[in-house]
Amino acid sequence: MEYGYNTQATDSAGARIAIHDSAELPDLESSGLSITPGFETSISLRQTLIHRLPSPYKDRCVHYKTSNRYNQTDQNDCVYSCIQGWSNKICGCADPRLPNKDGFMYCDVTNASQSSCLKFIFESVTVRETCDCPLPCISKAYNEITSQAVWPAENSFRRNSFQEMDQFRKSHARVKVYYATLERSVFHQKPMFQESELFSHLGGELGLWLGLSLIALFEVMESLICFLKFLVRCCCKPKKELFY
Repeated sequence: MEYGYNTQATDSAGARIAIHDSAELPDLESSGLSITPGFETSISLRQTLIHRLPSPYKDRCVHYKTSNRYNQTDQNDCVYSCIQGWSNKICGCADPRLPNKDGFMYCDVTNASQSSCLKFIFESVTVRETCDCPLPCISKAYNEITSQAVWPAENSFRRNSFQEMDQFRKSHARVKVYYATLERSVFHQKPMFQESELFSHLGGELGLWLGLSLIALFEVMESLICFLKFLVRCCCKPKKELFY
């Protein structure tokens, strides 16, 4: 890190890093970690792997890299492309803080009107879920636990450097990244019923209701036959003559 910061662009000093899978693009905006100059930051990682189910299940997950519908590498890329598309359509320019794969003209963040428009687009997309960007079918997440210590120590700094410590701490930082354990958590979504089980249960229910229906039908037919027999007997029974 260089000594001296552009205070017009940001009110904080330091660096920002993102820990991500090698097959995905880094997302510094939503999942980045801030690194403070003058400190040693230790980041302990635990990996989580998630397998989701595609449509018609609830998550409607997508394999972005093999999908013909989505021309993006992952969900973040899809969301950013959607935001930039809406920004260009409504504001006439793109957000300079986000990737711009389509080559739109960037907005001037010092322009109050354009800055307000970009903020409106970002909030609208976030709240109303305007973008159709489902979750990926396979995703890796890293649960980070961070800790910090002042760096460098005064004794070691004086032995190895001739610079002023205050100036050195303002322009340098150390980061250590390691796995807390080599084990990882794996979650698999599974349907409540497989296709074979679904047809089996459906056949069982149909068989039960069909059996009950047949029994009821036979009972009705039996009652109807008994009633017809009664009518026939009453109509065909000879009348007794009366003698006075």
